[in-house]
Amino acid sequence: MQTLEAIISFTFFLFFATYMLAELDYKKPNYALYQYQLANDVWRVLYLKGALKDFSSTATGHIITQTEMENIGDMTGFCIYLQGIQTTNCPGSPGCSENSVTMNKIWFDGGIPKDMTFTVCTPES
Repeated sequence: MQTLEAIISFTFFLFFATYMLAELDYKKPNYALYQYQLANDVWRVLYLKGALKDFSSTATGHIITQTEMENIGDMTGFCIYLQGIQTTNCPGSPGCSENSVTMNKIWFDGGIPKDMTFTVCTPES
C-alpha cells in the first residue's frame, strides 16, 4: 500500500514539476541588479583613480577623465555617458541598447558638490 502511495505521489510531483518548468520564461533573463552593480563598479574605479576629482569643463579635467573613460570602455565594452554626453567610443552605431543603467551621482566642481547623471550601457548591435 505504501508503494502505491509513493508511486502516486511521485507521479503527481513529476506532473506538477513539469508544468511549473514549462511555465517559466527563459527567453529574456533580467540582469538589472547585475548591471547596476557593474555601473557602480565603473563609477567607483573612476572615483578611486581620481578621474572625477574636481571635474569641470576645463581642458585638463576633461582630458584626464576622457583617458580613464576610454580605458574602462575598452576593457569592459560599455558605453559610458556623463551628463548625457558620450565619453567612450562605442562599437557599431552610437547609442545604448535597452540594457542601460542610469544613476545620479554626486561630484565636485571646484569644491562645490553637484549632481551628475551617469549612464552605463551595452552598445546597440
